[in-house]
Amino acid sequence: MSRWPLLGCALAAACPPVARAVCWADGCAVGSPGSLVPHGGGTIARAAAARLASRRAPENRTQDPVADDGTAGGAAGAGGAVPREGTDEQAACWALFAEGEAQSKAAVGAADGGAPLMVKWATDSAGAGVPAQMLRAEELMQQALLSSECAQGHGAMGASRALRVFQHAKWLAERDHARAAEVRFREASREAAERRRSVLAQHALARLGYFLAQWGRPAEALEAFLEAQRFGELDPERDPVAPFVLGVVGRQAAGGDVRRLRDAEERILGAGRQPTEELEALRERLQAEIRFWRAAELCPRRCLDAEEVVYAMICLGSHLFHAVAR
Repeated sequence: MSRWPLLGCALAAACPPVARAVCWADGCAVGSPGSLVPHGGGTIARAAAARLASRRAPENRTQDPVADDGTAGGAAGAGGAVPREGTDEQAACWALFAEGEAQSKAAVGAADGGAPLMVKWATDSAGAGVPAQMLRAEELMQQALLSSECAQGHGAMGASRALRVFQHAKWLAERDHARAAEVRFREASREAAERRRSVLAQHALARLGYFLAQWGRPAEALEAFLEAQRFGELDPERDPVAPFVLGVVGRQAAGGDVRRLRDAEERILGAGRQPTEELEALRERLQAEIRFWRAAELCPRRCLDAEEVVYAMICLGSHLFHAVAR
């Protein structure tokens, strides 16, 4: 394996376009999951071809494909908090929380399916801009949650607030308010974990990883996915996107670690149909590429199956150089 980098120098002298594919810098891969392509691993040919392909990949700016009432809500089991009978102080505490929930739903346009009314923005404690109504909703729910008058309902309140904060994060992320969204994805995961809502805790981190990949931050996306896995293996039946995107960013981050590269590629090969056209096109392309390079690595004749001339040249040149070096 250590001989392969010499091929890059040989190709650089013979063919500038191929040299650009081999020598393309790591910092160039930015944008979306469509641009997160492999490098390093089994052969330098694989890396060069993957880099070349990434330059042509369209940006994937799709919204989070998971339905609001699916994985995040129903599976998390964190519905609206249910008030208990009690003193006037307790009733006031529950009313305060209910007001926060109502403002939260209005802020993201969930109330009656209407469009969100965003006329004023504010700055949160992290210095990020968020809709004022959204921030106020979070504060009201937190105020009720911290009240001793509602002590018996803190479990339900905390779970409900975690879900509402998750919805805020998702709304912000879909509109590229990255800083505010990231803070809330992590807050939702932390609060859900504290209330033993592990599915929601995992899902919030997985959604964070998905959006970090969209924002061209693959290393951070991989970290978020790995954090999500602390709550259990990512379930492709419940969320087909997270395991696939984990494979994509993991493949890029593998570097020269063949085992990590193989593990990431197995995730991609095992991914099922994706819920958006962009992700599905990416899945089909990456699966075809992985199968091609694995076959071509074993048999030089399979290099001729390449869909692009550059791929065939890289593949044949790699085999030729390896044979001469031996």
